[in-house]
Amino acid sequence: MKTKTYLTINELIDYIKSKGIVVSNEEETKEILKQNNYYVIMGYKDLFIKDNKYKDNVSFDNIYSLYKFDRELKMLFLNTLLDVENIIKNAIVNQFCSTYGFKEDNYLNKDNYNMTHTYLPKIMGIFKQQIEEKKKTM
Repeated sequence: MKTKTYLTINELIDYIKSKGIVVSNEEETKEILKQNNYYVIMGYKDLFIKDNKYKDNVSFDNIYSLYKFDRELKMLFLNTLLDVENIIKNAIVNQFCSTYGFKEDNYLNKDNYNMTHTYLPKIMGIFKQQIEEKKKTM
């Protein structure tokens, strides 16, 4: 395995160009590389390689755009997953409190966490209902 050495931003740009990747705006690329990890961005390069070399006219902007798209897609999923997590936690808390109470002793009683309790199917029903409602607003 080839040993990696530290490269300055300018050296990274020269290295990118040496690979046959077009750098259309060096100043903009410098700013991107100051704010983002080169190796993370270049992790998206594989779609632009054919027969172990970069396809014609591949630019750093192409690779960076794919990186940005993936990051934005992750954020969309993250926001939705956070909503789902909140719905699940709220359903659990509401069912638990309506079944066992809301005082500290109720939360600390290990017998209240037995998987055979009837509040678990209720939680799943609430969860399914919340998902259906959320689908209508999407």
